[in-house]
Amino acid sequence: MLSKNRVSMAVLLFLVAFLVMAQGTMPESCAFTAMPFRYNYYEEQCERDVGEMVWSTMHRIVAMQHNAPAQLLRLLFHDCFIGGCDASVLLANSSKNGTVEREAIPNRTLKGFSFIDMIKDEIEEACPGVVSCSDILVLATRVASF
Repeated sequence: MLSKNRVSMAVLLFLVAFLVMAQGTMPESCAFTAMPFRYNYYEEQCERDVGEMVWSTMHRIVAMQHNAPAQLLRLLFHDCFIGGCDASVLLANSSKNGTVEREAIPNRTLKGFSFIDMIKDEIEEACPGVVSCSDILVLATRVASF
């Protein structure tokens, strides 16, 4: 019988492989040509370094909670799996919007929402309305996995 650590590592490797393969299957119609993405967009829009803010916050989070990288990777996977990495899994249920992706049966056991909230609060304080939640989720997951 496989140990818990081996099973966890196998699941993690599967998720990473899936995400890497999924990137290559995106149709060309998904390309955003009206306003091309710029590598240094956040540098132009924010006085503070967004990457550094995410890095420092995630460093503190991982020091306190060692399973944070796995929680964020799973959160990102569930967000991207349905039809795009749009941070829809982060939306909380309200009386106005009915049932949301976060409340779907496969997503009810997701954790890590508070980590994204912590990072979002710090970034919003430095440069309000600039950095999307989907970018924060991807940046935090990338940083946490290193």
